[in-house]
Amino acid sequence: LFYSANDYASDRYGIGYARCRGPLGPCVDSSDASLIASNDFAAGPGHCFVLQSANGDWWMLYHAWPPSAIGSTDPGRLLWLEPVSWHGDVPSVHPSEVAPQPVPR
Repeated sequence: LFYSANDYASDRYGIGYARCRGPLGPCVDSSDASLIASNDFAAGPGHCFVLQSANGDWWMLYHAWPPSAIGSTDPGRLLWLEPVSWHGDVPSVHPSEVAPQPVPR
């Protein structure tokens, strides 16, 4: 279960995850740390969507503000795309950076 938490209009907003036994739970939160937290490139990440490409790679799409524009409508929250790695049932998402990412296939 991926979720967003904390104050939406701040750099404390972030993405976390919980492991669930089934669609209705029970669920156990991963930890107090965010899966994706604010950094020098993207602030207040949240509203995520995880997908698997045709070749089996996993990706996470989410929104975040430029750090200098948290809570602003100009330019607003931008869309980010990051690769997801799995270590058993534990996800790992590459930290946000401005470097180009490979095109999902």
